[in-house]
Order: sequence, then structure tokens, then C-alpha cells
Amino acid sequence: MYFKRKDFSTAQLYSEAQVLTVRQLFILRAVLRRHSMLPITPSVLLRRKQFPVSDTVKCRTAFASRQFLATSSRLYNKINKKLSIYIRTKYEVKNILTKWLQKLSYDETENLLKINS
Repeated sequence: MYFKRKDFSTAQLYSEAQVLTVRQLFILRAVLRRHSMLPITPSVLLRRKQFPVSDTVKCRTAFASRQFLATSSRLYNKINKKLSIYIRTKYEVKNILTKWLQKLSYDETENLLKINS
């Protein structure tokens, strides 16, 4: 790709191609899917800054905490605190989130996916 050597950095290649990594694509898809599942109600609009928008699921096992329902809720709430995406359309969320994710480093992306952060 781009006629680079075999030992060329993957992170730099993703950056040059302006595409998301696999982990970033997972975050994008999980947040977009959770966004389409959320109801827009006036009571939630009023509390979107102070409280989590998406209800979080309590899990008893580590396996359950990695499932879509728990992961997408956690990711959505983290990202909504930084980008205020709740009141936007799905198209706007996709554009804003894609641009933001492209700016993140590998470590920042992994920190988003951590369960206890």
C-alpha cells in the first residue's frame, strides 16, 4: 500500500491513508448502533451533561462485561462526555466521531476500551 516497505509502521500507514484502525472501527460501529437505540426524551435532554445518557449494565462476570450491551453503553457515555453527541443525528455523530477517532493515538484508543476507566 502506497509502495511502502514491509517494515513500515502500521500506525503511520493508517494515518497516511486516513482510515480507522480495526479497534477504532469497532468503537465507531458500537457507538452508532447504541445511538440509534436511544430514545430522545425531554428528561434525558436536560440531564445529558450531568448523568450518563445510556443506561449501563451491571455485569457479574468479565465475559459479560465485554458483550455489546455493556461495552456500547460504556463507550457511548464516555464519548458523549467529550463530544456531546446525544442530540445530534446519526450522520453528524458518524462524521464527528470519525474525525475525532482519527486523531487518537493507539494508547488513547485502548484507554477508551478499558472497562474500569
